[in-house]
Amino acid sequence: MKIIIFLFFFFLIDTTYAYQLVIVQSVSTTERTFITRGGKKNGIDVGQLGIFTTKNVSIAAHAIESTHNMTMWKVRNPNMKVPFAKMDLVNYSPADETLWFGAMGPGKKLKKGLLSSEDQEQISEAKRIEDPYSIDSILVSEEKKNNITFYIGASSTLSESITKVSRTDKTKRGSYQFMGLYHSAFFKSFYLGGGFRYDQEVADSPGGTFLTIRNFLLLSTEYHFDSYGPDKDQNLYLGLILGYGSSKTDVGGFTFDGDAYLLPETKLGYRKEFTETISALVELAFENIIMNEVTFGDDFQTTQMTNLKFQLGLRAIF
Repeated sequence: MKIIIFLFFFFLIDTTYAYQLVIVQSVSTTERTFITRGGKKNGIDVGQLGIFTTKNVSIAAHAIESTHNMTMWKVRNPNMKVPFAKMDLVNYSPADETLWFGAMGPGKKLKKGLLSSEDQEQISEAKRIEDPYSIDSILVSEEKKNNITFYIGASSTLSESITKVSRTDKTKRGSYQFMGLYHSAFFKSFYLGGGFRYDQEVADSPGGTFLTIRNFLLLSTEYHFDSYGPDKDQNLYLGLILGYGSSKTDVGGFTFDGDAYLLPETKLGYRKEFTETISALVELAFENIIMNEVTFGDDFQTTQMTNLKFQLGLRAIF
């Protein structure tokens, strides 16, 4: 008797934890696909079979697209439409075992991760023409699409040229930077934004030590590659930054002012997610800076330099 009671409660607990409540984030206009929160970090990959249940109906659906936090599902039965509406709360259960579904046709048998060629074709077809909107635009609109990042970095000059300065009078330059960027997602992996940057540079030359302060307004783009790792919480990305601003150089008590251009900065970055909203960034960049400053007698001096830069960032996603 005790064994029967134990097995009953074990089955009850196991069944309870097998299901989880999810919110329907979006339903396509064709009512053949829908999006729920929860993705690769929850163990959901393309081809995953799931059971979605409400009080009145139960359907089987396959994941046809999965990101870190979101999944798009396609109803298995070709004669059935999504019976849910946006923001509905439904029960979801992953089909980890071999299951039989009368709604999928007589004797239709599927296992998780074992898709027939017909199933693969349906997934490819759904991703190509099923929906009048793009899967990328839906995932961007429903998932994290904006972020703010603050950086601290250091750079060293690899090469330079200065008008009216002989080639033997080389200058050693090094600088520190503080930068803030805001990005918004336009596609699944492409971000566009802007921000500001403050530079403090020290130059050592045969004529003395000079301090230069630069301020930039920035235009920034980033392209992020797919996440990887056990928790899908890290990825590599490429970036390009353009900037325009001002420069001010202190030379022996005299101040030279002028324009400064960042044309451009190219970078390779690594992102590590700590929480769903906070990430750490590590970046290696090459940049080209041009300064046109007014010197003695209203004369102009142009300085052009190529720098190697290393910087750390903290990103907040919202």
